[in-house]
Amino acid sequence: MADRAGMREVYIGLCGPAVKGGPDGPYRFELRSSSRIGAVLYAKLKVTAPHLARPYFLFDSYGTRRDKIVTMLSTFDGTELEFKKRPRS
Repeated sequence: MADRAGMREVYIGLCGPAVKGGPDGPYRFELRSSSRIGAVLYAKLKVTAPHLARPYFLFDSYGTRRDKIVTMLSTFDGTELEFKKRPRS
C-alpha cells in the first residue's frame, strides 16, 4: 500500500464503525500457542469476530529488549479474511 488513501480504506474496513463500512463487532484474538527463544517471542493467534465467516490464524514474532517490544513481524494478510455477507436493509 503506497498512499494514505489506501491505508485509510484498509483501516476503515477492519477497524472503522459499521455505519461507514467497518466491522459489525469486535475482533477477538485468542493465543493458541507461544514460545520464546532468546529475545524473540513467537505467537500463534486465532482471530474471530461476529462478521467473519471463519476464524483467521496468524503467526507473529516480537523482538524484545528489556521486556519491551522493539520489532514485530506478522503474517497478517487482510485479503485472506472471509467476511459474512451483510443483510440488505
